[in-house]
Amino acid sequence: MKSRIKIFCIALMLSMTISVFAINEEPEFIVRNLEEKTIYFEVKDITSKDFEIRIQDEEGITLFSEYSLSTAIFERTYNLSELPNGVYYILLEDDSKIQIIPVIIESDGLKIDLENKEIIQKLGVG
Repeated sequence: MKSRIKIFCIALMLSMTISVFAINEEPEFIVRNLEEKTIYFEVKDITSKDFEIRIQDEEGITLFSEYSLSTAIFERTYNLSELPNGVYYILLEDDSKIQIIPVIIESDGLKIDLENKEIIQKLGVG
């Protein structure tokens, strides 16, 4: 009887550990160019984290900001045709990190610079 209780407790602890890791999975962050100066933005697999998406200019001034509460999928389309030519940044910030993707707007369209994507890990507070 004690063996069964011990096995049950171990199985319960393992399943709780696995579920905690599943909750903390990193979201999938997708950005792509749809038209001349329109960006499609999608975040998948967010089940436990709230996050913020921002569009900033080169000086770090926030031009747009939106918060999303825990959701399985978040999709938006952003038309950047009114912005002057230059470098802008799309930021996705959650509890653990900030992902930054440069976007270059030119007269003939925009380029999403995924090669220079940056991920900044936040320090844990505890």
